[in-house]
Amino acid sequence: RGKKEQKDADKLEKRLLDELLKMFSSESFFFCPTADITNTVQRLSDENYPEKEPLWKRVDDRFFWNKHMLTDLRKAKGEFVDEWILPIIQGYCDVKLCRITQTEEENPPPTSGTLLSLHADNLKRSMGQLASGMNKIKMPGRRLAQADSVPDGELSSSFPAA
Repeated sequence: RGKKEQKDADKLEKRLLDELLKMFSSESFFFCPTADITNTVQRLSDENYPEKEPLWKRVDDRFFWNKHMLTDLRKAKGEFVDEWILPIIQGYCDVKLCRITQTEEENPPPTSGTLLSLHADNLKRSMGQLASGMNKIKMPGRRLAQADSVPDGELSSSFPAA
């Protein structure tokens, strides 16, 4: 290689490394070692949901951010391989206090709870998301997937994004 080609290659490598470091320090990656956070409660409770399968085989591929990086491990055979494959999603989490009131006829006291929204970026649209940037409150320009839950005793509900 010539000096100019080497200098250009070094600049590109530094730029890519800077972008990776920026991306991984953005606090926009989430995982759960025991539960599928890529699907809504409705999908998880569906009788056809493959509950007995290893976690990485149950998740929604549209949100399995690191799937390609784990290709060799996913192809490997072995008793404990599945335990080492941890799906990661990219998105953001929003936690808000909410108040739930019922009709006046029933007149029970209002219930308050915490609303947790986990918004995951669809991988097929992630590059467009990078191009479109963030909105004014530093959230992705559009919500691509969302799972909300309101814990209240045994109540748990989930709503897909519109």
